[in-house]
Amino acid sequence: MNISMENIRPPRMRTIPQAAVQLKADDICVSAYTIRRWVKAGLVPVVHSGNKALINYDKLLEFLTNGEVRA
Repeated sequence: MNISMENIRPPRMRTIPQAAVQLKADDICVSAYTIRRWVKAGLVPVVHSGNKALINYDKLLEFLTNGEVRA
C-alpha cells in the first residue's frame, strides 16, 4: 500500500487567543475566556506545549457544531 503525503493534512493548531481571533474572523463570537473554561472543564481537548494550550481548531468547530468532540 502506497500512502501519499499529499492526502494528509496537518491539524490546524491554535493557542486559545488565536482560536478566539479565528472564530471571530469566521463570524462566531466566542471569547478566549469561554474557550479557557471549556478547556478546564475537559470539553475541548488540548495539547500542552510548555505553558501554552494548543487547540485543534477543527475539533473546536466540531464542539461548537455538535456539543461534543469525537475521539
